[in-house]
Amino acid sequence: MEAVLLAIPMESEFKALKMALNERLEPKTINGISGYTFISKKKGLVFAYESKVGRVNTALDLGILAASLDIKEIINLGSAGALSNKLKPLDVVLATASAYYDVDVTRFGYKYGQMCGCPATFETATANIKLKDRTGFKIHYGLNLTVESFMTAALIDKDKLNKFNDPLCIDMEGAAFGQCAYRLNKPYTLIRAISDSVNNEANELEHEELVTKCCQNAVDVLLELID
Repeated sequence: MEAVLLAIPMESEFKALKMALNERLEPKTINGISGYTFISKKKGLVFAYESKVGRVNTALDLGILAASLDIKEIINLGSAGALSNKLKPLDVVLATASAYYDVDVTRFGYKYGQMCGCPATFETATANIKLKDRTGFKIHYGLNLTVESFMTAALIDKDKLNKFNDPLCIDMEGAAFGQCAYRLNKPYTLIRAISDSVNNEANELEHEELVTKCCQNAVDVLLELID
């Protein structure tokens, strides 16, 4: 079976897809991974699944699915925290590339954030695409960072951030999808819904309040790309 993979880490994020496509979603389990299929106008068959939080979950499920079907493209949709003051909660980032915030093998000649044997950043398939802004939120284009933490102002290291070229947002899976796509030689798309600003106090409360709503905006962008 040939399909586009649509990976959405959390139930609260996946809810936005269900709200938009409820009648089109057909339950499907592939090698133990439960999800839904639907037909998109531009991409054909899509398998959407709840990919769970974190980089190991990302890689494990993608490995299972890569052994079970012919992947046309990998799309990862989920929430992220804003690093740049240009972004506001409910905005959407259509990432041009992703990189690891917490990888450091610079002593061996790599750039900060670059994984061994990989490019410095993982460029997306949509790096040159521009969409019109919507009423109520803006679409931004740029670099997404990934780390194994929900980031707050207290955790951000400015010296590390300054090693990257204008990063827009930070999440817990994006670069892992980029690395897996690189290893699998598949195109990937990274859509990030801004649920909170990392520099705001108690941004975890902001995230909890806005995560589904901001992902509705991300789904709107997704559907323009595939439907």
